[in-house]
Amino acid sequence: MPAFASEAPIVVRSFCVLLICALSAGRAAGQAPAAGDVAEPAGTALPLYGTWEVARSRTLTGLGNPFDMEAAALEVQVEGPDGQRFDALGFYDGPSAESGTGIWRARIMPDAPGTWCARLSWSDAAAVAAARCIDVSADAPPGNHGHVGVHPDIPTRLVHDDGTLHYWIGGKWFAPHHYVPCDLHDCYSDTQFLEYLDLLEEYSHNGILVELALFPLLDDGLTWNLAMLHRAEWLMAEAGRRGIYVQINLFNTWSRTSGAGLETSTDASRHVLNAWTDSRLAEKRNYLRTAVARFAGFFNVYWELGNEMEHSPNCGACFVALANRYYLPWLREADPYDLPIGLSEGIWLDADVDVGFLHQANRLPDPTWQKPTIMNELVRGGTPPSLGHLWSKGLGEFATGIRNYRAPAPGLWADATIRDPWYRYDYRRTFWQVLTSGGSGASEATWLSLSSPLTDAVVAVMTDHAQLAAFLARVRQDLPRLTPAPDGFELDGVPGDVTMLGSPDGPFIAYVAAGHSADLPAGEARLRLPNGTYRVQWLNPRTLEVLEARAITVAIGAGAVAVRYPAFREDIVLLAQPAD
Repeated sequence: MPAFASEAPIVVRSFCVLLICALSAGRAAGQAPAAGDVAEPAGTALPLYGTWEVARSRTLTGLGNPFDMEAAALEVQVEGPDGQRFDALGFYDGPSAESGTGIWRARIMPDAPGTWCARLSWSDAAAVAAARCIDVSADAPPGNHGHVGVHPDIPTRLVHDDGTLHYWIGGKWFAPHHYVPCDLHDCYSDTQFLEYLDLLEEYSHNGILVELALFPLLDDGLTWNLAMLHRAEWLMAEAGRRGIYVQINLFNTWSRTSGAGLETSTDASRHVLNAWTDSRLAEKRNYLRTAVARFAGFFNVYWELGNEMEHSPNCGACFVALANRYYLPWLREADPYDLPIGLSEGIWLDADVDVGFLHQANRLPDPTWQKPTIMNELVRGGTPPSLGHLWSKGLGEFATGIRNYRAPAPGLWADATIRDPWYRYDYRRTFWQVLTSGGSGASEATWLSLSSPLTDAVVAVMTDHAQLAAFLARVRQDLPRLTPAPDGFELDGVPGDVTMLGSPDGPFIAYVAAGHSADLPAGEARLRLPNGTYRVQWLNPRTLEVLEARAITVAIGAGAVAVRYPAFREDIVLLAQPAD
């Protein structure tokens, strides 16, 4: 057993997070706990899309491994105020205060106001089900838009339960060694986590990724390190309080090595569970069912089935075959909310997943792809720094830079890259090109370290990403129907790489990337739009300042119209909206 995975008795928590998660179970007035129920204080009405947690206890005697859902599972039948019904699973959460008994919990996310009820029963016993009910208010807290799903009418877009568009303005990834309990391993402190989450909220970000990747799972493939899971759940709840959504990674080429603590290996034969073979299928199913049971009841979650599963020495096609046959059906069977499932990198095109995660690629979203795509790790090379910039950083770095000058520039995923102000343009260009190529969001430097203070350069990248979020707020109601390279929309004559997004009825968006440090004088471009009258604005993507604006009318058969563009540096955005 890994040293970090010792299972000391867990004190039963009152897992409460105000407003968002409300992780204590309410009960109808006057309702007494049923046999085996865990008595919990009655609370006020749960906010809409909050997490309702219910719990039961039972004896552990003769049960075997309580984490094994095949041996015993807490089954929950949920009924909403309009008669909607679904089934959910609970999860074992450790020994209770009473000797010889354990606690099982279930998490439910109500998506409509009114009274919700749950009937809790055991899969291995015919005992009378315990009934629990709670009132759900009509109001959701700020930032809580409910679960994410694929848009029912537009397969390339993601949408929330409340109907608002989901566009990923993502920060960093959190690996297991970040959230492992700090008395067991070097980790990020609560303060480091909270300061970063606060910064994400301040700069209008709405996403992080948290890896499981088998790390909280012990070598038997069934038992979980509860202390580690509880810290991940705390992080999940704190992100939710700030309106930050979390991609939960399940499998990874860099998964935990059996018997080796937090050590990783790309040799799948050494992993706790080998995701590339059909070995230990029962344990893999239990792993996925447990992850769904623990996390799907949070409003701010969806899944990354696998990260870089095609990375050498592993076989991407082998993983896809197993995913399509086993992993994806198991996830969907266990998940009552049908949350989106993504996969990276290119193998997602062959897998029956809902979202393509662009990762370990220099490729932007492709207009032919008919699923949402998110750049969840940036690896596009940055512009090589100038000699003057290298010299300004000191003789040692200048010498290193000269030696490596012809090598590919650092990946944008790296901590050192986002801390270097030279690469600000490269991040901003990627964010805007993902948007105007039809994507559904991008992350920043996923390997950003919180162990040292974040620099002005990091904040500058976050500021540019926040400006993109502010721009999206202007066009949010139109964005779901906008497509890349729409018919009838062309922009010629502005130096640079142009990517475009629009719809036949507008608005039309063009992003022009002129190049690192490029200073462009004002000039004249040719703009082709469908006939009509438009308000055309040229915007600075760093500030969203309107650099120039004018109204134009395009007559039937007029062809392209001459428009003036202002002087700009590096990049510029054109927004053409139909006049009211």
